[in-house]
Amino acid sequence: MKAIKISCNRRARKNIMSKLFNFTSDGQAWQADGKNAEKWRYSPAEQLLQGRQLVSNAGLSAVPTHITQYLDETIGDYYLLLLGQDKAEEKLANIPAFNVFSAGTISPDAPEQGFTRLNEVNNQQHCCINILQSPDKPLVIIYGVDAQSNAKTKGDMLPCTHPSLRLDIAHNVSMQLIEIVVGNAMSNSAIELDLEKSASLHHYVLGDLSDEAIHIGTLNVACDAQAQYHHLSFWKNGRMIRRNCHVMLEQPESHVELHGIAMLDGETNLDNSTLLHHQSPDTTASENFRTILHGKSINNFQGKIIVAQDAQNTESFQMSRAMLISNDARANHKPELEIYADEVKCSHGSTIGAPDKNQLFYLQSRGFSYETALNIICRSFLEEQINQITDENIKQLFHCWIS
Repeated sequence: MKAIKISCNRRARKNIMSKLFNFTSDGQAWQADGKNAEKWRYSPAEQLLQGRQLVSNAGLSAVPTHITQYLDETIGDYYLLLLGQDKAEEKLANIPAFNVFSAGTISPDAPEQGFTRLNEVNNQQHCCINILQSPDKPLVIIYGVDAQSNAKTKGDMLPCTHPSLRLDIAHNVSMQLIEIVVGNAMSNSAIELDLEKSASLHHYVLGDLSDEAIHIGTLNVACDAQAQYHHLSFWKNGRMIRRNCHVMLEQPESHVELHGIAMLDGETNLDNSTLLHHQSPDTTASENFRTILHGKSINNFQGKIIVAQDAQNTESFQMSRAMLISNDARANHKPELEIYADEVKCSHGSTIGAPDKNQLFYLQSRGFSYETALNIICRSFLEEQINQITDENIKQLFHCWIS
């Protein structure tokens, strides 16, 4: 799949974006995708962005020291790409596995995706990489806003970086992608992943945000025949985290695993909005999100599975679970199935509740304190997802992030 260039000038794109966000030409007034839009019903985007002016920021000038330490101690050797830096892709240019180039846009015209369009307006060129052969080590992409920009976040000024990346993974290629989001201001990312026949991608997402940081990420994935896409994310901090994930199983026998875990505290608002679209027969998918909520944190999950009329013999399962540790924490889950085929196996479910009292009593009766018993239950709740990681080094990386 080739990158598609939208044939409209920069001013025209700004006019389209203004309609989507309902803000004036100088960017002073915000209203994200319309306050009455159902998909933004539980999001604090309007509250946090109304009346604020986004200041375009190039992003990280260097990887934070503690992130480098985590990576070096667990992964060891890896390819690194700082998104948002003009010459960052030069580090990969001489590696045979990567064909690096720039494009005017990375996705087709999608006027309903307002933040994607905001990313488009703020990027003259997007980083695109063709993965021609299986890399011998993981590709790590890191983006965010430098710590010294913190002073600019006060008042109506908000630094915002708009990283964009497109990966085209060739036939039979297998690779690991680690996406790390950092910073204390705002990031609005757009990532496109195209998996050709029999390609395999393990995509891991890790957040290292300050308590007041805002992250909005748009992820579009297309899977060809027999392609396999595995996704696991972990979020812990941030004022607002919104992940829009759209996965298309375009050809037969493609397989997707879309998983996420989170441990929220304070006033963090995590919003996972997912769409799994089965377009061909004999495709399979599983979706599993688990969240632990402390303080006044909020977890929103909006997941939809669409099975097209021709997508016979589809198997697709969805589950979202939230454990409320605090009485002030909240969870809003909205699972959906939209099925047009006859021969399918599909299900969805959602659970929201407090920790199991019987499990707490059992652990306390064995000599554990209440705090220790609760911690064991919470860690076990998340560990089931982490234990599915086959690479021991990346499994250890997730353990470092949680601890």
